[in-house]
Amino acid sequence: MDDRILAELSSQLAPFLPDAMERMVRLAQDGLFREMCSEYQECAKCLQRWKRSREKHAHRIEEYTQLLAGLRQEILRYLQDNEKP
Repeated sequence: MDDRILAELSSQLAPFLPDAMERMVRLAQDGLFREMCSEYQECAKCLQRWKRSREKHAHRIEEYTQLLAGLRQEILRYLQDNEKP
């Protein structure tokens, strides 16, 4: 799992979940959590490619922006649902 993605997610989720990074580190070996983070990372990469494209594809940029926000919400819910026992 990419440390940059964890740092990015942590900073974005911190207003809603102050201990987001701690929870992410704790769940680093969880298969489902790793898969969600991988999907988030791939979506973020695609969004950046669309934004850098010579031809602006506003519909694709909007689509990937929404996908990224949805994945972020999914990760937030997963972190909230998997509190320390």
